[in-house]
Amino acid sequence: MTIKTKGQPYEIPRYSLTGDLLSFLECEIQYRFNSKGSMPPSTPVQRWFGDFIHGVMEVGFSEWKDGRLDLNNMDFEDTQRIAKIVAERLEDRGLHPYGSLYIKEDSGNNKRKDYNGNMIAHFSLSRWAPYLYPLINDNEVKMEDLRPMLGYGQGLSNSEYYAVQGIVDVISTFDVRKFQANNPLVKALMLKEEVSNLISNQDEYEIIIDYKGMERPPTDSDTWKHHEWQLNTYMWLRDQQIKAEGRKTPILAGVLLYLNELHLSKAAIERLQKVVNEGRTDLMPKEQDLHRLQNGNRFNESFRIKRSIRVVAYNPEQIQSSLEHFDNVVKCIESNLISEQSDSTDVWKHWTGKYSKDRCVACDLKTFCPHAKEGNFSIQVP
Repeated sequence: MTIKTKGQPYEIPRYSLTGDLLSFLECEIQYRFNSKGSMPPSTPVQRWFGDFIHGVMEVGFSEWKDGRLDLNNMDFEDTQRIAKIVAERLEDRGLHPYGSLYIKEDSGNNKRKDYNGNMIAHFSLSRWAPYLYPLINDNEVKMEDLRPMLGYGQGLSNSEYYAVQGIVDVISTFDVRKFQANNPLVKALMLKEEVSNLISNQDEYEIIIDYKGMERPPTDSDTWKHHEWQLNTYMWLRDQQIKAEGRKTPILAGVLLYLNELHLSKAAIERLQKVVNEGRTDLMPKEQDLHRLQNGNRFNESFRIKRSIRVVAYNPEQIQSSLEHFDNVVKCIESNLISEQSDSTDVWKHWTGKYSKDRCVACDLKTFCPHAKEGNFSIQVP
């Protein structure tokens, strides 16, 4: 009789959608050092603003639920009070705004209106909270489920499965019996044919909503594609939760709110001018808004709100495709880790980077990373 030996113990690896998978797709080298190497960036530019704008929306919702925020009478001081609460919480975690992004106090001289972070916080709350908060069922919903590990048994991973994790900013209930024609979110859902085609004899549906502290990406960019994968994976994870709870509420769509679109910086307007000239956006400005953009000005408010919304309809085939893409991302990460374990003398051999001026300029590795040579970065003496 042959007795099999017990295999080596291992933990099922857990991968966060944003902290691992999207970070790896942005830059493998940054992911390797900042996440796997536990070397947090000295100037976490993107992290501060992402945490800031998410915090503003969360604190605003909490205050509204507790009766401390009147959505119909919200002024600049209300939004800045909430922004200050969030900024101080981030300071307690050692996170601070960079450059002229945000200011807590202005001594009554309205300097805060010159800071983009202050204004994005203001417009995110004043323009979206009245429409969004009444629709929220739950927020900050943690989700996790298992996926098969590609490459298992081929020496690329020790685990047969991996856990994919995500935290959804908002779970909203959409009731077709209470159609709100004046709500831009509801209107965007109903105007998307793929969404309206899903509505049948069911009255209530779930909507997954995620905040993004960034501009609307060009449609030919990797970021645009990766955000669709993210939403589709969120919908799959939520579907698994609903089934596990024994409920039958169908998911109608996923929504991204690109909150920076509500108040574009001068640099963002310049980037958008190029994107529009090249026809690389799905929402092109017309006449008056095009004239505004060409003169370096922001769009009118209704078009800014429209550009801040992106709807992805629930589609099983697209969801499966997105899951398979992320399965391959996990396979690459696992493969890189095992490759580095076999030869740890040269990290650069196992991880690939790619140059991006906006990302690389804030990276601590820029002066010696072989992939950042194009930026001609030099060491700055403190």
